[in-house]
Amino acid sequence: MKKQNLKQKRQQLFKKEYLIALGVLVFIIAVAAVVLNIDKITKSVGKDVVAVVNGQSITQKDIDDIWTTLPENVKTTTSKDSIKELLVNQSIMEAVVLQEAAKKGISASDQEVSDLITTVSERANMSQAQLNDFLSQQGLSMEFLKNTYKKQLIVLKVLNETANSIVVSDAEVEKFYNDYNYFFIDADNQTMPLTDVKEQIKAKLVQDKVQEYVDGLVATATIVRK
Repeated sequence: MKKQNLKQKRQQLFKKEYLIALGVLVFIIAVAAVVLNIDKITKSVGKDVVAVVNGQSITQKDIDDIWTTLPENVKTTTSKDSIKELLVNQSIMEAVVLQEAAKKGISASDQEVSDLITTVSERANMSQAQLNDFLSQQGLSMEFLKNTYKKQLIVLKVLNETANSIVVSDAEVEKFYNDYNYFFIDADNQTMPLTDVKEQIKAKLVQDKVQEYVDGLVATATIVRK
């Protein structure tokens, strides 16, 4: 039981559900729906606006759109109100990263979007007709999908660019290993050598620094919440 708990802790340590999953290009439509109307800009906060990020509004409709596209098992086990704050926070994060992309001139081409849709369809063993049917059943359109994936590809490019610029020192790796070596226990209840987990630790520290980068963008943004 002790070994199992240690293993679970170790898995949790390296399972950072946010941001990057570097190199992974497939995004769930439900999460991607966050940025459906991110380009709308308002000069004043209307009654249907839940937040304004550097002058860019996130509306209640945006939140409703996300909720509509969530898997049924999620909608049956929770309520929209109970996760509203989470969805709004995710929307704000997406907005600041997209704004940063615009400043840096980072974009995604129509071909990149088309290639991603093809990849998603192939992995799901869906034909074009089946994909269109699926979108229709969800109350979505192909234009919505293209718009959503284009923005998600831009977000990924910003995060990957940031990750690629990060340097993790050996001293940082060693400190993390020494501070959390109880996570690195093998099947014989022995501490694994640093050489066996060094790259894993580096990846974890890079993810943490990317998270800090995004947190910094949010912290310096002008955000008005309703």
